[in-house]
Amino acid sequence: MKCTGFGSMEQLAFAADVTKPINASAVAEVGRAGRHGLQVVVNLVIVSQWRGDEALYCRVITGRYLSSNGLTPMDGSNTARVRNQQAHTVVVRWLERQGFTVREALLAMPRSYKLLEGAAGFLAFDKERGFFLEETK
Repeated sequence: MKCTGFGSMEQLAFAADVTKPINASAVAEVGRAGRHGLQVVVNLVIVSQWRGDEALYCRVITGRYLSSNGLTPMDGSNTARVRNQQAHTVVVRWLERQGFTVREALLAMPRSYKLLEGAAGFLAFDKERGFFLEETK
């Protein structure tokens, strides 16, 4: 399988085929547990689309937190997960406005792949209110 990662959602949207569905998912990647059972959990919004035998994708990190043995965040809240879902909603709405049909789906990538991390120029975090929103220019 060939994978092409994009540094931004905008670049991916430009390269993707608007006549075909595009996948968008909010995911949490749980790292390997350390000696004391602590793991780093990385929250991401991943957008992807197949182009023949090539997978186009962009991964945007929305947050990181420590977890104890893959359970709940160390602070006992679900804030990071809620924020990841908010970011996912903003990305889906933006993709729909670009003309894409968005489906909740995810590409399974081999663990041996080193995947590119990207950004979304339209995605902003409001520190005062503590949530993601679309930045309009």
